[in-house]
Amino acid sequence: MLFQSFDFLVLFPIVVGIYFLLPKDRRWIWVLLSSYGFYLFWNPWYIVLLWVSTLTDYLVSHKIHQTVDLFRRKIWLGVSIAINLGLLITFKYYNFFAEQFAWVMRWQHPDFDPYLLDFLLPIGISFYTFQTLGYTIDVYRKHTKPVRHLGKFAIYVAFFPQLVAGPIERAVDLLPQLHFDYSFDIQRITEGLRLFLWGLFKKLVVADRIGLFVAAVFSTPGEYQGWVVLIGGYLFFFQIYYDFTAYQDMAVGTARILGIKLSKNFDPLILLSSSFRRFWQGWHITLTTWIRDYVYRPLALNEKQLANLAIGPFYIFFLVGLWHGANWTYIIWGSLHGLYMIAERQLGGISIKIGQHFGQIFQKALGFILFFNAFTLANIFFRSSSVQDAWVLLGEIFKTSSPSLNPGLKALDFQLLWIVLVCSVLFEYARRRVEPLELLNLKSSVGRWAIYLLMGLAIWFLRIPEDVKFIYFEF
Repeated sequence: MLFQSFDFLVLFPIVVGIYFLLPKDRRWIWVLLSSYGFYLFWNPWYIVLLWVSTLTDYLVSHKIHQTVDLFRRKIWLGVSIAINLGLLITFKYYNFFAEQFAWVMRWQHPDFDPYLLDFLLPIGISFYTFQTLGYTIDVYRKHTKPVRHLGKFAIYVAFFPQLVAGPIERAVDLLPQLHFDYSFDIQRITEGLRLFLWGLFKKLVVADRIGLFVAAVFSTPGEYQGWVVLIGGYLFFFQIYYDFTAYQDMAVGTARILGIKLSKNFDPLILLSSSFRRFWQGWHITLTTWIRDYVYRPLALNEKQLANLAIGPFYIFFLVGLWHGANWTYIIWGSLHGLYMIAERQLGGISIKIGQHFGQIFQKALGFILFFNAFTLANIFFRSSSVQDAWVLLGEIFKTSSPSLNPGLKALDFQLLWIVLVCSVLFEYARRRVEPLELLNLKSSVGRWAIYLLMGLAIWFLRIPEDVKFIYFEF
C-alpha cells in the first residue's frame, strides 16, 4: 500500500483512532496487525518470508544469549545468517547468478539453459533482512539483550511506516520505544502530519513530475541527444533524492503520530555536496553504516588496517551496489562510487592546495561541478535498464542536441518542472538550520493554514494522475 494512495490516506486515520482508543497494554496487537495488513495489501503470500525471518532471529537470539560456549554461539549466528541471506539470495539474486553461470557455460555448451525461478521480488526484503540480521549480530556481540516479547519483536521487524523502504533501524534504537504507552499529544501528532504533508508534496509534486522527463529520456535510449540526455541524467539525481526523502519524511511522520521516533536517514545538505565523502555521510545513512559496522569492520584485523586499506571504499560500495539490485547496472554504479571515494582520498592534497591558492569558494564550486558530473555519470548506469542502454545514453550526450522535446516532453511540463524544482531546492537548502516542521509552523495561524492550503492545491493540481510507486520499493 503506497503512502500517497487513497487507501492509505483513508485507512491510516482509522488505524490511529483505534490505536489511541485501545488500552495501552493492547496497542501492540493492533500495531502488529496493522503492519501485517499493510504488507498483505501488496502480496499475501510473501508475508511468510517475513514470518520466517522474525521467528528465526527471535529463537536464534535467545539461543545465542543462553549459550556460553563461543563455538556454539557462532553456530547459532551462522544459522541466522544462512537463513536470512538464503532467503534474500534466493528471491533477489538467484536468477541473476544463474544467468551469469549460464553465460560462462555457453562458451563450451551453447545450448545450456539455466533453471530460473518465477518469483516476484518480495517488497522490502532487503530492508527487513538487514534489520533483523543486525539485531541477531548485536545480541551475539552482547550489545543488546534478546527481547522476550515475541509480538514486540515482530513489530520491530514489520513496523509498517519503515517496513518496505527503511530507515534500517538498530535494535537499541527502536525496540525500547515499542511500549506504546504514549498519550494523545496533539503537538506531536501535528508535527507528524506536517512532516507527512511535506513528504507527500515532495513525492507527488516534485519527484513524480521530474520522473516524467527522466522516464522519457531513459526509456528510449538513442531517441534523444546532447543536452536533453545530460539534463535527464542531472534531473534523475533530484528525482531519486525527492522520491526517497519523501518516503522517509512520510515514514517518520506516521511513526511520530504513533509516538515512535525513527532514525535520521538523510542530510538535506547533500544537495550541495562537493565530494563523494560528504555525500555518503548524508545519503541513506542507515544502509552505509550497517554495511560498515556489520560487514566491513569485522573483516578488518584492526583499526589501523581499516584506516589504511586502500581498497576498502571499493569493497563497501560494490556491496552497496549489489544490495540495490541483481543487475550489472547497480554493480557498476556502486563500483564507480567506490573508485570515486578512492580517488578523492588519493587526490585530497591537490584539493587542499587549490583551496589555498584560489580560495575556499572556488574550491567548493569546482568540487561541486566535478562531483555532480561524476555522480550523473554513475547514475546513468543506475537508472538504465541494462548496461547496453547506459552506453547508448552516454554516447548520445556527445552528439548534436535534439531540436525539440517531442510530444513525450511537453514544453509546458518542462517549464513547470523547473519552477517546482527550484522552489523545492531552496526550501531544502533552508533546512540547513531550520527543520521543515519549524518552517511550516508559523506563529500566525492564518499564514500557517495558507501554506497548508497552497500545498494541498499544488498536490491536487500538479500531481501525476496515476500512483507512482517509490523508487526504493524496487530494492
